[in-house]
Amino acid sequence: MAQRVKNKTLLEGRKTEVIKNAAILFVSKGYNDTTMDDIAATLNLSKASIYNYVDNKLDIVRLIYDHYDQLQREFFQRIEIETKNMSATEALNAVIEGEIAILDKWRRQAHFLNNLSFPLKPIYTKKMHAQVRYIQMCITNLLKKGINNKEFTDKLNPELTAMILLDTCAYWSRGHWYLKGISNRKEFITFVKNYTHELISNRDGQESIDK
Repeated sequence: MAQRVKNKTLLEGRKTEVIKNAAILFVSKGYNDTTMDDIAATLNLSKASIYNYVDNKLDIVRLIYDHYDQLQREFFQRIEIETKNMSATEALNAVIEGEIAILDKWRRQAHFLNNLSFPLKPIYTKKMHAQVRYIQMCITNLLKKGINNKEFTDKLNPELTAMILLDTCAYWSRGHWYLKGISNRKEFITFVKNYTHELISNRDGQESIDK
């Protein structure tokens, strides 16, 4: 079991470094072929030292999921407060920008979690589905607000649109954005906003959601 590091800030900082570096190795080498020695080496730690922060590889996977899940939930809780006085369109812009920022910062972790294989997949599939349902619910509620305010077309299916929007944002973490001829995150955000506008607009997508 991981020993306690007395400095809590140092402990959390090191844990974050461990899960970031481990996720990179899990994606590049595979979970089964990555050793604790490999992870420790990326941080210039001895194998013995790394156990001050984590118990084992399975513990690291749990931390990757917990950290990513916490980021997502804190983001949508914050969005709900910060966008209270915004139009639904402005709030949707904020969601798109924030969600892609999270996926950009935690791209490898998200990629790893979304591509789990046995024996990890059975453990985390339900958890990942629950997280996705939570995010979809938050976006669905925002879309319903836009429909009620007559900002968005009443022909819109908010549940389906939330699924499409979330899946489109996930293109960034999957590395599929280049298929659209996009070269950077700013261009991708603009693409997602304009694509979303085509789904929600009362005017068949003739105006940009940025306006």
